[in-house]
Amino acid sequence: LNPRKPLVRVPAELTFTVNSLDNSNPLRKFVHSEFYSSAPWWLKLATQVLFEKYGGYPTDLKTYLNNLPQSFNTPFHWKSDDLEYCQYPPLAVSVNAQRDQYKSFYKQFLEHLVKNPNDDSNSTSHMIRYDEFVWAIEIVRSRAFSGACEPATFKQRLQLILFVLFISLGFVVLGLGEPQDAFNGGGAAISSILAFDLIYPRVMRSLNGPDALKRYVLCPIIDL
Repeated sequence: LNPRKPLVRVPAELTFTVNSLDNSNPLRKFVHSEFYSSAPWWLKLATQVLFEKYGGYPTDLKTYLNNLPQSFNTPFHWKSDDLEYCQYPPLAVSVNAQRDQYKSFYKQFLEHLVKNPNDDSNSTSHMIRYDEFVWAIEIVRSRAFSGACEPATFKQRLQLILFVLFISLGFVVLGLGEPQDAFNGGGAAISSILAFDLIYPRVMRSLNGPDALKRYVLCPIIDL
C-alpha cells in the first residue's frame, strides 16, 4: 500500500459530517437552528442520523443505518443494582449524569422539531422515541471518527484563485483598467487567500486549543 494515496474514498453525500468551523443548520426542515447550532458535535451527528432514519425523505443511507447495531449494552442501560454490583461509585455517578444530560437534550430536541403545518399531531416528534434518540447518540459516539479540518480544500482554493485570475484578465481585456492595476489587485487577492489559509488555523489553535479545527465523520465502509 502506498502511504501517500487514499485507501478508500467515500462520496461526501454518503457521510454524516460536522466540523468546528461551521455551525449552520443543514436540517432546517427537521429541527430549528437554535437547537442544532448550539449542540455538541456528537449530538449534531446524531440529529443527522435521526433525520435520515425518520425524516420522511428519500435517502441512500437507510440501508447503512438499518445494518447498524440496534441496541447497546453499555452501562447507560444497566439497572441500578448492576451499577452498584460493580462497586465503583464514580461509574454510577457518571452514568446518572449522562442520563440526565440525554433527557435534557431529548426534551430540547422535541421542543425544537419543525412541525409540519399540514399535520396537527406533529407526528415526527411522536415517531422519535427517547430510546431511538439515545440509539442515534450511541451510534455516533461508538463509530464516528475525527480528523483535522482545513478552512477550505485545495480544490476549493484552486477554484477561487482561478476565478480571481479570470476576473483580472477580464478587467484588462474589457479595457476597464491598466494591466498593472489588474496584476496588483489580483495579486493582493491571491496573497490574502493564501495568508488566510496559513494564519487562520494557527490563530484558532492558539486561542481555542487543538480541537479548534476538527472534523467529525460517520460513514459507511470507513466505520470504526
